[in-house]
Parts: sequence; structure tokens; C-alpha cells
Amino acid sequence: MIECSNCETARFLQIVYSRIRLTDDGQIHEITERYECTSCETRGEVREGENGTRIEGGIRDNDDLPKVRA
Repeated sequence: MIECSNCETARFLQIVYSRIRLTDDGQIHEITERYECTSCETRGEVREGENGTRIEGGIRDNDDLPKVRA
């Protein structure tokens, strides 16, 4: 799960940009998503392609269950 590194939760993340690049034969080449945290305004980007997944900026991938905040 993608979460804000600052807030340590995915609760306030919004995808503000999404792009899918295709090869000439219509196969998915790369998926790009940009995120913004509506709580602290942290931004980051996730790119998934043939070379794996790359995460940049103030977000991170967390395989744990989401944290519940009151």
C-alpha cells in the first residue's frame, strides 16, 4: 500500500495524475501515478514498468495493513 512518509498513512493520499504508456502493439509499457497528501501536501510518484517499480518523493510502499487513526 502506498502511504505518505510524513503522516505514515494512506488515508489522505490522492492520485493527482495518472498515465499509461503503451507499446506499438498495445501492451502496457509503463504506468505512472502522482500522489499528493491532502493533510500535509507531501507529493510523490510511482512508476511501474518493465524494470520494476520506482517510488520517488514523500511517499513509500508499506506492505503492512493500514493504520487506523482517530
